[in-house]
Amino acid sequence: LVVLPLLIREHAMGTISLGYVGQGRTFTENEIQFCQSMADLSAAAIANAQLFEQAVRAKAEWENIFASIPDLVAIIDTEHRLVRVNHALAARLGAAPGDLVGQCCYAALHGADAPWPGCPHAQALATGKQTTLEVEDPHLGGIFLITTSPLVNTEGRPLGCVHIARDITELKRLEEEARQRQRFEDLSRAKSAFIA
Repeated sequence: LVVLPLLIREHAMGTISLGYVGQGRTFTENEIQFCQSMADLSAAAIANAQLFEQAVRAKAEWENIFASIPDLVAIIDTEHRLVRVNHALAARLGAAPGDLVGQCCYAALHGADAPWPGCPHAQALATGKQTTLEVEDPHLGGIFLITTSPLVNTEGRPLGCVHIARDITELKRLEEEARQRQRFEDLSRAKSAFIA
């Protein structure tokens, strides 16, 4: 009987036991070396399967998180093409996420023929820095706080940007109501002071 460790980077993930049926037969040194090579290959295959399973699980978790974000989220490449959009953005446009992939962002998102003047995507690509802009977009039907963050590869070259657009229409409406109330209260106080 030979018991060989299944090693990955000097970490034992288990053992494999080999033996001959019958009595009196033992393994030669060459057979043990061959068996150890097979054990090493088995350990590598098990480790690769575990890594693949972890990668699949991580990808599924990331996709679930991306899909469930309530803000409008898109990944846009350096040519202004949509690479990925979340469900909230697709629903806002009345489309399936996959149907928007490959379209120019300015056409799909804003109904325009070219990027806006002061386009946050173009600014983020040009500066390599995060850009935030508040815009009213009739095509999307609201007022949005857009944050654009550059994506770069391992060499630092730009790949595109992540766009997050938060609908602040209701917040702006409430702010305007508060301003109107304050104006009314100020006018009422001024009128009362004038009459008194």
